[in-house]
Amino acid sequence: MQALFIVGVAGGGLVAPILAAASADQRPHILAIVAVCAAGFAGLLIAPDSVPVVWALILGIGLGAGQAVAGVLYARRGRTPDHVAALSTVAQTGGYLIAATGPILASILHDATGSWTAPVTAFLVLLAVNAVASMRAGHDPKPGRQAG
Repeated sequence: MQALFIVGVAGGGLVAPILAAASADQRPHILAIVAVCAAGFAGLLIAPDSVPVVWALILGIGLGAGQAVAGVLYARRGRTPDHVAALSTVAQTGGYLIAATGPILASILHDATGSWTAPVTAFLVLLAVNAVASMRAGHDPKPGRQAG
């Protein structure tokens, strides 16, 4: 199952940035990525034992795509190569610090409830918050602008 997850991450990470980079507006791509991730999490929540391999593959595709499309956003929104580097540094540092709390908080929720329902529901809520925040980052008010 983990191998299929990794295959999904690689596939999503390869295809999504190519598609997103071809568009001036990355919002539709971001929404598609959010929908794929939501489908994977919802599958784990609603029918965890039915086809867990499918949920792992779907989540892998969504998470790989999301990570890779972030790189497109840095490149598209940066005005100069130095600005792209600064955007990437701030976003990745902050993102990884926030993401590092995920497994810890998920474990705490699981231990407190004895179920994966609360952690997976929390991931779905965070995914919705991410979607709203990403809509601003995904829209370039000046299409065609790229770093140096």
